[in-house]
Amino acid sequence: MNPNMDPGREILGRYQWELKKLTFNSKPIINHLTIMAGDNKHVHEQIVSMICDRIAAAPITMMLPPLYLLDSIVKNIGDVYVTTVSRKLERVYCETFERAPEEIRASLLRLLRTWNGVFHPHIVQRIEGLVARIQSTIPAPPMPVASSRRPPVSAALPPPRERYVMPSPTMQPPPAGYVLPY
Repeated sequence: MNPNMDPGREILGRYQWELKKLTFNSKPIINHLTIMAGDNKHVHEQIVSMICDRIAAAPITMMLPPLYLLDSIVKNIGDVYVTTVSRKLERVYCETFERAPEEIRASLLRLLRTWNGVFHPHIVQRIEGLVARIQSTIPAPPMPVASSRRPPVSAALPPPRERYVMPSPTMQPPPAGYVLPY
């Protein structure tokens, strides 16, 4: 540790460096960052801000891991983190939900359902209301035109016994009057 550096600043620098490793949903990295957050409650405001900034700046494909980190911190450490995250959760969650494609929104909704009992009920209810409003403004995906739909591959193939067999040069034609079984 540099004697001239503020210890909180050094901790935050290490946390930021470790947070950059969270580019995919990694339980070991999330656990490590959760433990670091628990060991450094004296800089909880800055840690939460750092994670929220990471969520806001993340590409769409990398938004969930830092949100899962916040979830892990509030559920495993609680204490001052629940209060701090509560103040930022509505904005962070709703902005993330607005940016997310449908498959990520499904994960976000599953996550939201786990927060009953973690955050004050009015916070979760307010987010649920905002999410419903966001969902109502999203146009429904266009229905495919019937003529452009391709049948599933399995429907396009005949059952195995009916498949066409390429005749070999030594194969004889069927006798006259023979009816194929299919």
